[in-house]
Order: sequence, then C-alpha cells, then structure tokens
Amino acid sequence: MNSEHTEDLPTGLPGPSERLKIFDADPRNAKTYRATIEGCIGVFHVATPVSFENKGAEEIVTKRSRDGAMGILTACLESKTVKKVVYTSGASCVIVNGRDLLN
Repeated sequence: MNSEHTEDLPTGLPGPSERLKIFDADPRNAKTYRATIEGCIGVFHVATPVSFENKGAEEIVTKRSRDGAMGILTACLESKTVKKVVYTSGASCVIVNGRDLLN
C-alpha cells in the first residue's frame, strides 16, 4: 500500500495501533509479499488492478492481476503460518466490459 493512502485506514478505532501494520508491497515483485504475509493465519485478496483510461490495456491488466495473485499465493504457500486464503478478485472483471452479466 502506498503511504499516501494510509489516511483512509481505520486508525481511530480501538486496537489498530497495537494490531494494524502497514506494509508497502509491489505487485510486480512477488518477494515483497513475504514480509506482509508472514505471521498471518488468513489472507483476503480483494483487489485487482484496473485501467479505465486505455482500452488496449486489457492484456496489461490481466497480466498484472495474474502475476499479483500468483505472488500472493506463492507467499502464502511459503509461509509457515497461513492456513486459509480467500480470493475475491474484483467487481470490474464482470461489469466494466459493458456486456450483460448473464452473457
């Protein structure tokens, strides 16, 4: 997570100062996930890269999404603590293409 986005985190709630740790991981470098995941018993992967600006970016977004997910899953497998992974992808994979969800 980039540091400029940390102001949106729930640091005002009880407990985050003791339990919330913020890491900066690079989706293009799977090794940066290791420190982020180590010590966790569960991992929720709830994001995927999206580009609304360039219509030709589908291959780039797909590659980043696939490589990022594989990096996270590899780090989870290498971890000695992770027992469960929940992968949800992103809503954009079904709504941005302009087609009906049923098609």
